[in-house]
Amino acid sequence: MDDRGGLGNINESPPLDAPTPRDVHMKFPAAEGSSLNTRPATGGLGTLRSGWKRLMQGTIFSSVFTLLSTCIGAGTLSLPYAFQQGGLIPASIIFFLIMVVSITVGFQLFAAKRYCEQLNPGTQVWGYEDIALVAFGPIGKIIVLLTLIVLLVLTLIAYMIFTRDQLDLIVQFALTKTGHIPTCSPLMNCAVLVSMAFIPIFPVTLLRVLTPMQITSTFGMMCITYVGITMFIKMVIYQSNRPVNRASIAPEDPSGLLITVSYCSLSFVCHFNLLPLQKELHRPTKKRMSIIVVFSMLLAYTLYNLVIFSGVFRFFGDLQEDVMLNYPRTDVLMTTARVALFFTLLCSYPVLLHPTRGRHKQTRHL
Repeated sequence: MDDRGGLGNINESPPLDAPTPRDVHMKFPAAEGSSLNTRPATGGLGTLRSGWKRLMQGTIFSSVFTLLSTCIGAGTLSLPYAFQQGGLIPASIIFFLIMVVSITVGFQLFAAKRYCEQLNPGTQVWGYEDIALVAFGPIGKIIVLLTLIVLLVLTLIAYMIFTRDQLDLIVQFALTKTGHIPTCSPLMNCAVLVSMAFIPIFPVTLLRVLTPMQITSTFGMMCITYVGITMFIKMVIYQSNRPVNRASIAPEDPSGLLITVSYCSLSFVCHFNLLPLQKELHRPTKKRMSIIVVFSMLLAYTLYNLVIFSGVFRFFGDLQEDVMLNYPRTDVLMTTARVALFFTLLCSYPVLLHPTRGRHKQTRHL
């Protein structure tokens, strides 16, 4: 009864508790992105997209290993021969100076990029050819593009030759152990095997960005590190059982210095991938790019020296241009190193084909 003695409104509902967010959500579904929507709208697809986005963003780690995979490869095998021709002391000085010059070139490349973008606001510089376009005009861009294409194509041809050579030695070792005599030539066998080996790496070569290649680049660097360690072990075993192999500290022929310079100057060539990596890098500041350049060159220099001195002190005087050819074909440990080297070369193709494909595409629009 109310204050007036009546029964009041019998249809009036009793007071209820305040509605919870869950009740509101069930009656009026929250819009996507609302704080009331407790489940992600895209589910696993959203997680996949965010993971791919993070993978596409370059880091210092991924950039360093991509540059290492670009410069360390087939040329590593010829450096002991180059040091033999130039003498240890002169060749070591030349090699160190080339490493310093390579770091300086990286810094100058970034400075040229900033200068070109300040000179022409709105211009995006992501390669040598863009700098040449600002500095020298369309003719300069064409010359730089053609030069880069020739350099990259010749490098790929050299890699294919070294890949075939290593696979030839691996196949011969396997045939020797099994006692099977092939009915066709080793070259044909290797050609078929090389073609089959390219099948798993082929999808990686189709990527339009360099950052996802960090997986193959890291694996390739692990393999080439294993090659250097096995060469060092072989050198230690050899020197412990025989008199010390005294390598010449000076060149026997002054022309040997030219051979040293020609081989060493190609050991740090990776600058055509610097600016594309900067484009993909998360927070591409000047400091982060400087760290990438310096660390890449120092790590390459260290690994190169491991291979160089292991080969020189093991075979000095009898070194071939491919140091792996100096080791017996029946050596089990070095055969595992040849397998690792084969994978290193295989993992280097994506980072070489990426700039080659990009430059070739630009030449079609000239």
